[in-house]
Amino acid sequence: MREIVETMVDLRAPPTRPKRKKIWVDYLVEFRWIVVVFVALPISATLYFITYVNELRAESKRHKQRQREHEENVCKVVKRLKQRNPKKDGLVCTARKPYIVVGSRNVDYKRARHFEVDLSEFGYY
Repeated sequence: MREIVETMVDLRAPPTRPKRKKIWVDYLVEFRWIVVVFVALPISATLYFITYVNELRAESKRHKQRQREHEENVCKVVKRLKQRNPKKDGLVCTARKPYIVVGSRNVDYKRARHFEVDLSEFGYY
């Protein structure tokens, strides 16, 4: 009878597993808020502030100055297009560079016999 009672007591107790040794990943997961508060948030705030300052700077330019810069950029594109030999150079490519685009599709069409024209100075990229 005593053996039955002892086995019943053993059945009621939850099985315990020996604790494993903590490694650096455990501490990183447990204290991830420190990384977020002291690293991610300041970087995010800094990038947001830089974007805000750039927008303010762009808005503060006079209309004539923006118009002049646009005309200069158009002249650069026209000059680049005049350098093109349609028989030799193939199609005109105004697509973004592959390292700028966020996407995983095949971009071979940007490499094969295309005459590249850079439109990044227009501010669309």
